[in-house]
Amino acid sequence: PAAAIAARLCGSRTARLLYDQMFVKPRSDAMASAASTPWHQDQPYWSVKGEQVTSVLVALDDTPEAECLQYARGSHRGRETFQPVHFKSGTPYESADPLPTLAPPSERNLLSWDLNAGD
Repeated sequence: PAAAIAARLCGSRTARLLYDQMFVKPRSDAMASAASTPWHQDQPYWSVKGEQVTSVLVALDDTPEAECLQYARGSHRGRETFQPVHFKSGTPYESADPLPTLAPPSERNLLSWDLNAGD
């Protein structure tokens, strides 16, 4: 159903999977559990352009809101592209045309929620 949902959100009859990715943060690994994903836009990491591009998150485990990804309200509407960084080190990816750095959003603009496996 993820492809059908993505297609519907993009106003398209079809959707294609570019790639999949899995983030694993086992509770038994204190360092991994404490690590946070840096603020970023997905688009600069992909080799595609356009407005009909979607990310889909599927929870494999029940996850309380305090441990979930946070989203900046309305950030998908922005036209500016920001510099992609390596998640582990925070250093920028090399690029011919450096992009501006993404500042963390205001706390009042953040969205997150409890997830159940399969959400």
